[in-house]
Amino acid sequence: MNAKKLTAILMCMLMIGLIPVAAGATTHEPTSTAIGGTTLIGFVFMKRDIMGSKYFTFRCLWVHYISHDLAQRKIGVLHGLQKIELRNDYIGWVGNFFVFAHFDDYLVHH
Repeated sequence: MNAKKLTAILMCMLMIGLIPVAAGATTHEPTSTAIGGTTLIGFVFMKRDIMGSKYFTFRCLWVHYISHDLAQRKIGVLHGLQKIELRNDYIGWVGNFFVFAHFDDYLVHH
């Protein structure tokens, strides 16, 4: 191989390695929107009220979610004891072990 081809291959390999770095540098999603919401269905535990029952938090054992707003729609599963914090205004039922509820916030999990 000549030097130009080798240099071009090395440059391509470096550029491919930079794609995940650039993807991680995006801005965070909004925590709530004027129009939209999130539906949660699944198994949770360790539900706790925080900030005087204005918010609550729980750990997800297995939770299916559908989150939508004007621009996008996200569908997925939360598992592995991920911690979720939501406002305490929802339609449905949130218990100590199950969640079947619709929230007016766009879901952002950490």
